[in-house]
Amino acid sequence: MKLKLISLPLFFVFFATLYGCNEAGEQRLGRSTPLDEICKLQMSFSGEITDDLDWGTNEGCGGGTSQNDMVEIAFGNTSTTLNIIITIFDLVEEETNVSKSAQAKIYYKADGRTWETASGSCTVAISENALISSYPNTNTYAVAGSVSCNTAAQPDTNTGATSAIIIDDSTFRTMVAW
Repeated sequence: MKLKLISLPLFFVFFATLYGCNEAGEQRLGRSTPLDEICKLQMSFSGEITDDLDWGTNEGCGGGTSQNDMVEIAFGNTSTTLNIIITIFDLVEEETNVSKSAQAKIYYKADGRTWETASGSCTVAISENALISSYPNTNTYAVAGSVSCNTAAQPDTNTGATSAIIIDDSTFRTMVAW
């Protein structure tokens, strides 16, 4: 279940380029939604590393892809010190007002340390899952929700991480391709 971190940022760049700007020069997705409203991550955590993220398009919204009954969404780019990956299990197109089990991963790019919650130890409450574009082989959805983890993200000691990280309740909004 490895995420190809390069593919998600390319996915976002593709859609940002595809939808371009409106006549006022504002970036738009479709006809009414600014990109900064599509890409959002608010997350705080403490432990071996501590941060209070309020990320939008500038910090890298890789979007998400669905595969094998799971959706992986990623945040972070070359200007950020972290990559955040949230894996949501058993989410299907257009499903809203549901809670799904999930997993969160934090990757510290400066030295490669990684922390990950146990599979299913987080819950994602899906508040939005709306179709924003449709092509012959891919439908793209705006997906938003909140994340709550009942256990800390444990260190991958093979990467040099040594102690756990507690992830506070978080919110996100991004694009997902099905």
